[in-house]
Amino acid sequence: MYRPPYTVASNEDQIRSVVEQHSFATLISAVDSVPQVTHVPLIFDPNVGPKGTLYGHMSRANPHWRLFGGADQVGKRPAAAAPSSSAAADAPQQAADELVQSQPAEVLAIFHGPHAYISPGWYTTNDVPTWNYAVVHVYGTPTVIVDEQRVVDILRKTVDQNESAYGTGWTLDTLSADYVQKQVRGIVAFEIAVRDVVGKFKLGQNRP
Repeated sequence: MYRPPYTVASNEDQIRSVVEQHSFATLISAVDSVPQVTHVPLIFDPNVGPKGTLYGHMSRANPHWRLFGGADQVGKRPAAAAPSSSAAADAPQQAADELVQSQPAEVLAIFHGPHAYISPGWYTTNDVPTWNYAVVHVYGTPTVIVDEQRVVDILRKTVDQNESAYGTGWTLDTLSADYVQKQVRGIVAFEIAVRDVVGKFKLGQNRP
Protein backbone atom coordinates (compact mmCIF):
# COMPACT_ATOMS: atom_id res chain seq x y z
CA MET A 1 0.00 0.00 0.00
CA TYR A 2 1.36 3.40 -0.97
CA ARG A 3 1.88 5.48 2.19
CA PRO A 4 3.52 8.89 2.17
CA PRO A 5 5.34 9.32 5.52
CA TYR A 6 2.73 11.70 6.94
CA THR A 7 -0.04 9.10 6.44
CA VAL A 8 1.70 6.19 8.20
CA ALA A 9 -0.40 5.02 11.15
CA SER A 10 1.76 3.93 14.07
CA ASN A 11 -0.56 4.23 17.07
CA GLU A 12 -1.57 0.65 17.87
CA ASP A 13 -4.70 1.68 19.76
CA GLN A 14 -5.96 3.73 16.80
CA ILE A 15 -5.19 0.92 14.37
CA ARG A 16 -6.99 -1.60 16.56
CA SER A 17 -9.95 0.77 16.83
CA VAL A 18 -10.38 0.72 13.05
CA VAL A 19 -10.21 -3.08 12.99
CA GLU A 20 -12.75 -3.47 15.78
CA GLN A 21 -15.18 -0.67 14.89
CA HIS A 22 -15.13 -1.35 11.14
CA SER A 23 -14.93 -5.13 11.30
CA PHE A 24 -16.70 -5.89 8.02
CA ALA A 25 -13.56 -6.63 6.03
CA THR A 26 -12.58 -7.39 2.46
CA LEU A 27 -10.69 -10.70 2.47
CA ILE A 28 -8.41 -11.30 -0.52
CA SER A 29 -6.44 -14.35 -1.68
CA ALA A 30 -4.83 -15.05 -5.03
CA VAL A 31 -4.61 -18.20 -7.14
CA ASP A 32 -2.43 -18.07 -10.25
CA SER A 33 -2.61 -14.26 -10.14
CA VAL A 34 -6.44 -14.38 -10.01
CA PRO A 35 -7.89 -12.64 -6.92
CA GLN A 36 -10.45 -14.44 -4.76
CA VAL A 37 -12.46 -11.95 -2.70
CA THR A 38 -14.97 -12.35 0.12
CA HIS A 39 -16.62 -9.64 2.20
CA VAL A 40 -16.91 -10.94 5.72
CA PRO A 41 -17.10 -9.81 9.37
CA LEU A 42 -13.93 -10.54 11.33
CA ILE A 43 -13.13 -10.37 15.03
CA PHE A 44 -9.65 -9.65 16.36
CA ASP A 45 -8.05 -11.21 19.43
CA PRO A 46 -4.74 -9.48 20.26
CA ASN A 47 -3.90 -12.08 22.90
CA VAL A 48 -3.56 -15.06 20.54
CA GLY A 49 -0.28 -15.25 18.64
CA PRO A 50 2.65 -12.83 18.47
CA LYS A 51 0.65 -10.20 16.55
CA GLY A 52 -2.89 -11.36 17.27
CA THR A 53 -5.39 -13.51 15.42
CA LEU A 54 -8.46 -12.80 13.30
CA TYR A 55 -11.51 -15.07 13.38
CA GLY A 56 -14.37 -15.32 10.91
CA HIS A 57 -16.68 -17.55 8.95
CA MET A 58 -18.17 -17.77 5.48
CA SER A 59 -20.71 -19.87 3.63
CA ARG A 60 -19.63 -23.45 2.98
CA ALA A 61 -20.79 -22.89 -0.61
CA ASN A 62 -18.14 -20.19 -1.02
CA PRO A 63 -15.05 -21.88 -2.55
CA HIS A 64 -12.70 -19.22 -1.11
CA TRP A 65 -12.08 -21.21 2.10
CA ARG A 66 -10.60 -24.06 0.07
CA LEU A 67 -7.44 -21.95 -0.20
CA PHE A 68 -6.99 -22.04 3.57
CA GLY A 69 -4.87 -24.40 5.61
CA GLY A 70 -6.79 -27.45 6.78
CA ALA A 71 -9.33 -27.20 3.96
CA ASP A 72 -8.77 -30.86 3.14
CA GLN A 73 -10.16 -31.77 6.57
CA VAL A 74 -13.58 -30.38 5.77
CA GLY A 75 -16.09 -32.89 4.37
CA LYS A 76 -15.95 -33.26 0.61
CA ARG A 77 -18.39 -34.72 -1.87
CA PRO A 78 -18.11 -38.54 -1.58
CA ALA A 79 -16.05 -40.09 -4.36
CA ALA A 80 -18.71 -42.73 -4.93
CA ALA A 81 -21.46 -40.20 -5.54
CA ALA A 82 -23.36 -40.73 -8.77
CA PRO A 83 -22.26 -38.36 -11.54
CA SER A 84 -24.62 -35.56 -12.34
CA SER A 85 -26.39 -35.62 -15.66
CA SER A 86 -25.95 -31.86 -15.88
CA ALA A 87 -22.57 -30.23 -16.43
CA ALA A 88 -24.01 -27.01 -15.05
CA ALA A 89 -24.90 -28.74 -11.80
CA ASP A 90 -21.27 -29.85 -11.36
CA ALA A 91 -19.78 -26.46 -12.19
CA PRO A 92 -19.70 -25.02 -8.64
CA GLN A 93 -18.01 -28.16 -7.27
CA GLN A 94 -15.51 -28.23 -10.12
CA ALA A 95 -14.66 -24.57 -9.56
CA ALA A 96 -14.17 -25.24 -5.86
CA ASP A 97 -11.97 -28.28 -6.50
CA GLU A 98 -9.73 -26.20 -8.75
CA LEU A 99 -9.04 -23.79 -5.88
CA VAL A 100 -7.63 -26.39 -3.49
CA GLN A 101 -3.92 -25.81 -2.94
CA SER A 102 -1.27 -27.97 -1.29
CA GLN A 103 0.00 -24.93 0.62
CA PRO A 104 -2.36 -22.31 2.09
CA ALA A 105 -2.08 -18.90 0.48
CA GLU A 106 -1.59 -15.84 2.65
CA VAL A 107 -4.61 -13.55 2.79
CA LEU A 108 -5.02 -9.81 3.01
CA ALA A 109 -7.86 -8.45 5.13
CA ILE A 110 -8.74 -4.82 4.43
CA PHE A 111 -10.58 -2.84 7.09
CA HIS A 112 -12.08 0.39 5.75
CA GLY A 113 -12.41 3.06 8.44
CA PRO A 114 -14.10 6.45 8.15
CA HIS A 115 -13.75 8.19 4.79
CA ALA A 116 -15.10 11.30 3.09
CA TYR A 117 -14.87 13.48 0.01
CA ILE A 118 -13.03 16.75 0.70
CA SER A 119 -14.27 19.76 -1.25
CA PRO A 120 -11.78 22.46 -2.32
CA GLY A 121 -14.53 24.94 -1.44
CA TRP A 122 -13.62 24.43 2.22
CA TYR A 123 -10.17 26.00 1.73
CA THR A 124 -9.25 29.67 1.47
CA THR A 125 -6.58 28.95 -1.16
CA ASN A 126 -6.80 27.29 -4.55
CA ASP A 127 -6.76 23.52 -4.27
CA VAL A 128 -8.24 20.35 -5.76
CA PRO A 129 -10.75 17.81 -4.41
CA THR A 130 -9.44 14.78 -2.57
CA TRP A 131 -10.61 11.91 -0.39
CA ASN A 132 -9.62 11.43 3.23
CA TYR A 133 -9.75 8.00 4.82
CA ALA A 134 -8.41 5.58 7.40
CA VAL A 135 -7.62 2.02 6.34
CA VAL A 136 -5.85 -0.96 7.87
CA HIS A 137 -4.35 -3.91 5.97
CA VAL A 138 -3.81 -7.14 7.90
CA TYR A 139 -1.73 -9.96 6.41
CA GLY A 140 -1.68 -13.53 7.66
CA THR A 141 -2.12 -17.23 7.04
CA PRO A 142 -5.66 -18.63 7.31
CA THR A 143 -6.55 -22.02 8.75
CA VAL A 144 -9.95 -23.72 8.68
CA ILE A 145 -11.44 -24.58 12.09
CA VAL A 146 -13.13 -27.97 12.10
CA ASP A 147 -13.94 -28.33 15.81
CA GLU A 148 -17.68 -27.54 16.07
CA GLN A 149 -17.46 -26.09 19.57
CA ARG A 150 -14.79 -23.62 18.45
CA VAL A 151 -16.98 -22.69 15.48
CA VAL A 152 -19.90 -21.98 17.82
CA ASP A 153 -17.60 -19.92 20.06
CA ILE A 154 -16.57 -17.78 17.07
CA LEU A 155 -20.20 -17.23 16.13
CA ARG A 156 -20.99 -16.29 19.73
CA LYS A 157 -18.15 -13.75 19.88
CA THR A 158 -19.15 -12.29 16.50
CA VAL A 159 -22.72 -11.83 17.68
CA ASP A 160 -21.68 -10.37 21.04
CA GLN A 161 -19.28 -7.88 19.45
CA ASN A 162 -21.89 -6.58 17.03
CA GLU A 163 -25.02 -6.82 19.20
CA SER A 164 -23.38 -4.79 21.97
CA ALA A 165 -24.01 -1.60 20.00
CA TYR A 166 -27.78 -2.19 19.96
CA GLY A 167 -28.47 -3.10 23.58
CA THR A 168 -31.09 -5.69 22.67
CA GLY A 169 -29.66 -8.38 24.91
CA TRP A 170 -29.89 -10.88 22.06
CA THR A 171 -27.24 -13.63 22.16
CA LEU A 172 -26.57 -16.81 20.26
CA ASP A 173 -27.94 -18.70 23.26
CA THR A 174 -31.37 -17.29 22.38
CA LEU A 175 -31.49 -20.01 19.72
CA SER A 176 -31.85 -23.69 20.47
CA ALA A 177 -28.68 -25.79 20.35
CA ASP A 178 -30.18 -27.94 17.58
CA TYR A 179 -30.90 -24.90 15.43
CA VAL A 180 -27.38 -23.53 15.95
CA GLN A 181 -25.83 -26.87 15.00
CA LYS A 182 -27.92 -26.93 11.83
CA GLN A 183 -26.64 -23.48 10.87
CA VAL A 184 -23.05 -24.46 11.67
CA ARG A 185 -23.21 -27.19 9.04
CA GLY A 186 -23.72 -24.50 6.40
CA ILE A 187 -20.62 -22.46 7.19
CA VAL A 188 -16.85 -22.80 7.46
CA ALA A 189 -15.05 -20.96 10.26
CA PHE A 190 -11.40 -19.98 10.11
CA GLU A 191 -8.62 -18.20 11.95
CA ILE A 192 -5.89 -15.97 10.51
CA ALA A 193 -2.54 -15.86 12.30
CA VAL A 194 -1.50 -12.23 11.80
CA ARG A 195 1.92 -11.68 10.22
CA ASP A 196 1.82 -7.94 9.66
CA VAL A 197 -0.48 -4.95 10.18
CA VAL A 198 -0.22 -1.81 8.02
CA GLY A 199 -2.27 1.28 8.72
CA LYS A 200 -2.77 4.42 6.65
CA PHE A 201 -4.59 7.52 7.92
CA LYS A 202 -4.86 10.09 5.14
CA LEU A 203 -6.53 12.94 7.01
CA GLY A 204 -5.28 16.08 5.29
CA GLN A 205 -2.07 16.25 7.31
CA ASN A 206 -0.32 17.86 4.32
CA ARG A 207 -2.85 20.66 3.99
CA PRO A 208 -3.01 23.94 5.92
